[in-house]
Amino acid sequence: MITCCIEDLLLLILFSKLDALQEVVLRGCLVYGVGDSSEKLRKCTPGIQELDLSLNLLPSWQRLADICKCLNNLTNLNAR
Repeated sequence: MITCCIEDLLLLILFSKLDALQEVVLRGCLVYGVGDSSEKLRKCTPGIQELDLSLNLLPSWQRLADICKCLNNLTNLNAR
């Protein structure tokens, strides 16, 4: 099993237009937290309004909150 954090996912899509993203689906992508990349996430993805983090490896509500704090325009979250 391979696990990752938001930082790893940002590196995978580095050359995309991250600032234009409005909806992100990371369902079942083994996300476990934002790591040390909260500022990078905040700067690179200012337009995210909808986020699906269902079926991931987030060990606590605090880890989920840490991700959400980085997304100022977030209006819809799926974390089942």
